[in-house]
Amino acid sequence: MEARSNPIPDMDAVFREFLSRYEDGPCFYIEAADIDRWAGNIGVPWSKFLDLISAELARRYEAGMIGYEFGDAIANDLWSALMERSCQVSNDDWPKLCQAVYFAFDAGEYRRKKDGDADPVELYTVPAISQIVANLG
Repeated sequence: MEARSNPIPDMDAVFREFLSRYEDGPCFYIEAADIDRWAGNIGVPWSKFLDLISAELARRYEAGMIGYEFGDAIANDLWSALMERSCQVSNDDWPKLCQAVYFAFDAGEYRRKKDGDADPVELYTVPAISQIVANLG
């Protein structure tokens, strides 16, 4: 997982755009053109951008800047965008951080029988995101 040496100013703009789309309903869709535009704004390939935005998503979630539902929606859309283009990514260039953040949010989507009434977000998502952020440094 890759550490960020300095903040990327355009990430605030990306998250503002996420929020404006999310305000229209609990589901929104990030399209390939969005990924390309945002990646172009910071001068990185789209697959690299997926890792960068996923790192920022994890940081903002852990800091309490965004809630689970919003974070999960973003993670799902980023994962969908990756799946649409997965044939364009070699194993060496696979956005591993994007995958890890997606799996962390996905784990909080459902309660497992073995966990009883425990909140799956608290059991699975919160510690996974905390570990991801710790690894980012």
